[in-house]
Amino acid sequence: MLDASGFTDIQLEPHSEVMWFGEDAADAERFVLGLHGWMLDGLDAQGRRRAVDDLRTTLTARETDDDVLYASATWIIRATRP
Repeated sequence: MLDASGFTDIQLEPHSEVMWFGEDAADAERFVLGLHGWMLDGLDAQGRRRAVDDLRTTLTARETDDDVLYASATWIIRATRP
């Protein structure tokens, strides 16, 4: 797509970092629901409870002594527009 748009010197660089979600599972839950809680709209009470319980389970599994951390990866894309 970049090439077809006239960009040159296109470089793709893989990048991975640990993502911080909160100090503990409860903090991470507030963070995630604050950003993405809208995705639960339309669920009935049972569905919402199940989704939040599942979220809490995965956050607790990622909890360390200090923080809740997840691996992440992305691409850094560099290109020149002549």
